[in-house]
Amino acid sequence: MVFEYTGSGLEGIYLKNGYTIVESSYGQGVKVEDVEGLHRAIALDILRQKTPMTGHQFRFLRKEQDLVHEEAAALFRVDVQSIANWEKKGSDPVPGTSDIAMRSWFSAYIHVNCGW
Repeated sequence: MVFEYTGSGLEGIYLKNGYTIVESSYGQGVKVEDVEGLHRAIALDILRQKTPMTGHQFRFLRKEQDLVHEEAAALFRVDVQSIANWEKKGSDPVPGTSDIAMRSWFSAYIHVNCGW
């Protein structure tokens, strides 16, 4: 059985394994065994893709670093509204320089925080 993982805020993330169906007082649910590892794998996939990063992917990487819109805007030297618009448009590509900057910034972040 394949499970569609929506906890990342991204569409099209399906798990073949690494999760368990559980029962709770609210009904049936799913427990992901290693959410942190899953999010690292998703982030690496985004970093390695050859196509431009989408607004949803940008949002995912921003949130993985616990950056608020204002911090991201300062880092990428754009206004806060630009960050919000990219993320709101979702599947549209982020402008090239900000795409490259986010990939570089996130790569440095995981190197420092995860030792990659």
